[in-house]
Amino acid sequence: MSSFTRAESDWMRPPEYDDRAVYECCLCGEGICAGEEYLETGEGMVCPTCLDDLTVREFASTVLRLTTTIACTD
Repeated sequence: MSSFTRAESDWMRPPEYDDRAVYECCLCGEGICAGEEYLETGEGMVCPTCLDDLTVREFASTVLRLTTTIACTD
């Protein structure tokens, strides 16, 4: 096999991801492997399972650390 053919076949091959955990989810603690989708926040990484299970209010309070304050007047 010529070096050109080898380079061409290596270039056409899809990337192979390692199955080892690269990140850890900041909510559930499960490992996030290379090649998986995740959300990066200021607090850490969130796995897709936790992201799917969160409501918007839980996401804002847990991940973004936002709080809701309501002013009441009489």
